[in-house]
Amino acid sequence: MLVLVIQFRTSSAMAAAYGIAVTGTMVVTTLLAYIVVRHRWNWGRPLALAVILPFLTLDLIFFGANILRVVEGGWVPLVVAGVIGLIIYTWNRGRGIVRAFEARQSVPLADLAAALAKRPPERVEGTAVFLTANPDSAPGALLHNLKHNKVLHEKNLIVSVRTADRPYVEPHERSEIRRVDDNFTIIVLTYGFMESPDVPRDLGLEAVSHKKVLNPAKTSYFIGRNTIKPAANQGMPLWQDRIFMFLQRNASDPTDFLKIPPGKVLELGEQVTV
Repeated sequence: MLVLVIQFRTSSAMAAAYGIAVTGTMVVTTLLAYIVVRHRWNWGRPLALAVILPFLTLDLIFFGANILRVVEGGWVPLVVAGVIGLIIYTWNRGRGIVRAFEARQSVPLADLAAALAKRPPERVEGTAVFLTANPDSAPGALLHNLKHNKVLHEKNLIVSVRTADRPYVEPHERSEIRRVDDNFTIIVLTYGFMESPDVPRDLGLEAVSHKKVLNPAKTSYFIGRNTIKPAANQGMPLWQDRIFMFLQRNASDPTDFLKIPPGKVLELGEQVTV
């Protein structure tokens, strides 16, 4: 902040930065309004353009008048926007590389269930909850558990958490349950974007009407967590690798976000080169 004060020096330079920030926001908001009326409200293109174009023209005139003052201080919001855009782009690109790696390693859950039915591994007592983004594929943590520990729990829940496009989801709409076979059950939990997920509660691991569906003392949670390694000759440039690794380290902990007891979580994964 002190650097910006020294750099601006005058209120007119500050006004240039403010003007570009405000008018740029107006342009972006108008463009988003076109997307809403065209694709969400299903207006025809002629009607959508007739309504939005006058506003967009005014916004562009204001933005064009302010963009001439970039050298006076208007460069600040543009630089900040560029940095934020670069961070978002790096995160999305890094996550895309990780998802592509996980997709190459994945196995359809139905195929894994059929293979385990023919050659069952050692079984252990209790319930295993495997958290995954794609419930139709075998979670990486499940594959690593079978590969290294060579055991399968008595009950195995493949749980995926989704966010609906509305603020709240009714309790009776929370869970979607699909039984794969005697070993695996898929459960999709849906929450509104204003709600805080609580996986143990909605899996029946907490008392509901003085009755617990599952025994929390015999339940373990498995989360896939890969270790990110940088590489200059593949994936992203090395400097982007460093940014992505920093963002990955500072991402919210799924254990806290999903309200999972920390002492019941096992993290399994492997190295991924980005």
